[in-house]
Amino acid sequence: MASNTNTLPQGFSVFQPTLGAQLQFFPAIGTRELDEMINAYMPGPASNQEKRASIALDYFEYAHLTGQTFKFYPIYSAADSPATASPLQDSGYGSSFNTSPATSNWDWSNV
Repeated sequence: MASNTNTLPQGFSVFQPTLGAQLQFFPAIGTRELDEMINAYMPGPASNQEKRASIALDYFEYAHLTGQTFKFYPIYSAADSPATASPLQDSGYGSSFNTSPATSNWDWSNV
């Protein structure tokens, strides 16, 4: 019986065996496979090192909130992407797609 690989989730994982231990990426850091997956997960001009740092921060927040030591980051193809399946729609109530929660500098005194 033939297997359809399109139905299997594609992505990479981050794991921390114990608190304070070094994060483990699967596929391993330094592999072309992981770099390609990270670039698919976080497109843009940032370096792979910056993208891994951003993913590490996301993982730490997730681990802190849930107590879980493993997180899977799915990679969607253009055909499978939730963005293509359901376009974003703004309700117009208290939100705007034109604003960003990010600050343009490192001055956090007014936050």
